[in-house]
Amino acid sequence: MLPPAHPLRRLPSWTLAIAVAAALAGPAQAQWKWRDAKGQVHVSDIPPPREVPDRDVLQRPEAPARRAPAAAPA
Repeated sequence: MLPPAHPLRRLPSWTLAIAVAAALAGPAQAQWKWRDAKGQVHVSDIPPPREVPDRDVLQRPEAPARRAPAAAPA
C-alpha cells in the first residue's frame, strides 16, 4: 500500500504561484489619501495635486526612519 500523497502535491502548480504573489503584494499599498473639491476620496502612491488644501489630505506616507550619523573617531 502506498503512503498518502503530501497535500501540497495535489494542488496545481499555479496555486502556489498565486499564493506567493498574494503574499508579496501586501506591502505594495497606496500611501496617499485625499479628498478633492467635489468630496471624492482618492487613494494613490503619488501625492495629491498642489491645489488640494492640506486639511483635505487624509493620509501621508510614513517618513523613513533616519539613523543618526556615526560619530567621527577622535
